[in-house]
Amino acid sequence: MMKIVVDQDLEMRLLRSHDAEAVFALVDENRTSLSKYLPWVDGTRGPADSRDFIEKALVGYKQTQRMAMGMWLAEQLVGVIGFDIKDPFNETAEIGYWIGEPHRSKGIVTRCCRVLTRHLFDRWQAHRIEIRCAVNNQTSCAIPERLGFTREATLREAAKIQDEYFDLIVYGLLKNDAINTQ
Repeated sequence: MMKIVVDQDLEMRLLRSHDAEAVFALVDENRTSLSKYLPWVDGTRGPADSRDFIEKALVGYKQTQRMAMGMWLAEQLVGVIGFDIKDPFNETAEIGYWIGEPHRSKGIVTRCCRVLTRHLFDRWQAHRIEIRCAVNNQTSCAIPERLGFTREATLREAAKIQDEYFDLIVYGLLKNDAINTQ
């Protein structure tokens, strides 16, 4: 099983089909807050939907295109983090994440993103990493800003949730920038 240790109590583990019940339960418990920013939440109606997501992510992992991992704090699933290789020719990856409400604003996602960024640069040979956040999601935007990502653009009406479009901020970090700031 693929796992990345973040610190003493926190690790990221590749999601497997048997994690579908736990992933769905966490989505369902946090449905109201997650659905404000994540378009897939309304379509996640049962463990089978979470299992489908995990199985597609595992296919992508085998094809070296993506990875979906659970964030486990003291053996409890608290959120999901992962990446997609958006442009293999230009070695660009995009990180995405979400976390359950009781665990927000505790540095968990920041710590995981920091380690995942290093992992992408070192093991996956990424040259550039992007994180996209809804303009009005200040908590999420604070994560790439804290990690030294550069705010590069605002994509107008780039995301749609419940028939309403909203803007996304694109943050980017280059491998050389990460090396020079460590």
